[in-house]
Order: sequence, then C-alpha cells, then structure tokens
Amino acid sequence: MDSFVDDKYARKALGPDYADRLASTPAPAASEVWPKGAAETRTFKSPAELLGYVAKHKDGIRAAYVPDATTGTLWFADKAVWVADGQELLPFVAPATAKAYAAGHAGARVISYAGALERAS
Repeated sequence: MDSFVDDKYARKALGPDYADRLASTPAPAASEVWPKGAAETRTFKSPAELLGYVAKHKDGIRAAYVPDATTGTLWFADKAVWVADGQELLPFVAPATAKAYAAGHAGARVISYAGALERAS
C-alpha cells in the first residue's frame, strides 16, 4: 500500500512534526450549536450539556451537532437516535447501534429527541 501513497506534500505542508501528528490520536469531537445569526458555533463538553442549551433556546438554533457515541462522527442532534443510560444521554447515528447499546446496558433505553431535550432541561 505504501507504494501508492505519496505524502511528500503533506510532510512539506505540516512541517517537521508531521510524523508526531500522524501518530497522535485526535481530540474527541465536541458537541456544537450554531445559533441563528452567529458566525461561529458554540461548543459543549457533552451532548447532555448541548441539549440543555438547545432546550432553552429552541427558536434561536440554526443547527446542533453531537458526536456519535461509538464513532465520534458529528451528526445533527435532532436526527440522532438517543439513548438514556441512567443520567447519561448518548447520541447514535444508526438506530441499530443505539438498540445494540441499550440491549447491552441494563436500564438503558432508546428515547426520542424530544425526550432527550426534556431530560436535559
């Protein structure tokens, strides 16, 4: 596979710490809200914290993004499949993954977005 990859341009652009950056683990994705009229998003430490903000500002949100609980892929909060696991609210991109998580964690259950907002507020 290495014969097909030519990273000389990436090495040149990223400088002498290219190898260290390539080997490092990226920071986990943060939950983000894009308020209407804002030029930038606001970040939150957890999906539950984001939901609490969204619940208080429903009419002022352009978009809200949360990281999938298993992959970290950012997804629209209102399109995510939500799981309540005790006090924790977990977003999933795929319904099957959310159901599998809930099945493997006693007391966890799939809930609606409205239910997740209600729990977070």
